[in-house]
Amino acid sequence: MNTEQELLDGVKGLNAGRREHLEIDLKNRLKVARENFTNPEIVNVPVFWKDLAWLLKLAQMEEDGHFEEFGGLTFEQYQIGAKSTAIYPGNGTIIGLSYAALGLGETGEVQGKVKKVIRDDDGVLSIEKRDQIAKELGDVLWYLAAVADEIGVPLETIANANYKKLTSRKERGVLKGSGDER
Repeated sequence: MNTEQELLDGVKGLNAGRREHLEIDLKNRLKVARENFTNPEIVNVPVFWKDLAWLLKLAQMEEDGHFEEFGGLTFEQYQIGAKSTAIYPGNGTIIGLSYAALGLGETGEVQGKVKKVIRDDDGVLSIEKRDQIAKELGDVLWYLAAVADEIGVPLETIANANYKKLTSRKERGVLKGSGDER
């Protein structure tokens, strides 16, 4: 999918309300892109078309009921949904990758919340504090999805590779220790 008409044709299968909303969103994004195509730092053309295709896929998945109250959301669905909310400079360039990677500093927010449970609440994790930590983890997950998208690797692939690595280490009795290749 790499033309405006192909994208707009893809929207035709959606219900009227969703179709109208997505058509407006796509047309606005196309307008911004046309104004910035001369600056590759702002719009990377192949990435731009991929992003619009993801928006269409997201709308189709929503319409098919894949996001029912976010229960059972897959890594792919999350990454597509997160991508639809990504507004930052240099998408598809080293600037976009840098921006997304710097956002992983959100892990410090998680650390801060945990630290305060230890300091202020004698290490007792209340439901309120648990929910605050979970919200911060959501921010970390968003930036993780953005970095994965910037490098072109699905979150599911990353999760599967990490799980395979850890189970292999467990089977070989080398979970403890240091070094990536143990």
